[in-house]
Amino acid sequence: MKHLFKLTLSIVLVMLLCTAGLSAFYSEGTEVYFLECEDGVITGAAKDYKDGNIQDVGIASGGKIVGLGGVSDAPQMASWVTFADLEIPVSGVYAVTFCYDTNAGDTKKADIVIDDVRYNVPINMDELPELYGEEFRDYTLEIELSAGKHTFAVTTAEDFNRDSAAGPVVKSVNADYIRIALLAEIAEPEPAPETPADEAPAEEVVESLPEEATPVTADMGMMASLLAFAAAAVVLVKRK
Repeated sequence: MKHLFKLTLSIVLVMLLCTAGLSAFYSEGTEVYFLECEDGVITGAAKDYKDGNIQDVGIASGGKIVGLGGVSDAPQMASWVTFADLEIPVSGVYAVTFCYDTNAGDTKKADIVIDDVRYNVPINMDELPELYGEEFRDYTLEIELSAGKHTFAVTTAEDFNRDSAAGPVVKSVNADYIRIALLAEIAEPEPAPETPADEAPAEEVVESLPEEATPVTADMGMMASLLAFAAAAVVLVKRK
């Protein structure tokens, strides 16, 4: 009995572990794209700086990152990593995850940009490591996307590197990768069936009803009067 109890307990534990693993898998969604930022199109301040501002960082995915900040020659110019015209297979809810590297200090900001619409990446300054390359973080945006081509990018926030006289200087982050995963498919409404021209609906045919018979009340009244007059005449004749 004791052995049976232990066996049952072991089976239950295995089932729980498997369920937890499956839940984690499904919560991450079905991966559609895993994009290393060093493979994207790099524009802005980083384009002509240090080979696109691509830097070697051992703990990064692929071992490299792209610095999105401005450079000393153009401190106010943002840098972009763009992946244009990515084919999204089905309409649905997608998880767009941006993995980045930054450190404590000045305010840090970055944006995910999808089809020219910006989505701010919230960065908790109190949880950042002291130095770059020590710890990577990620932010996931859940968004509905239609099937077809879309453009994805990461960049510095719009108020990146403000004039220091106006307040704290805003610095950005190093971009590691962008992951796009399908969380739930959205069924598209079926289009209404088209009616072929040669099967156009026939015009409604309205059958003409027979005209009502003309009332004969007046003619019958006249006939009755004539009969009554004739009958009266006959009576008068007989009396004579």
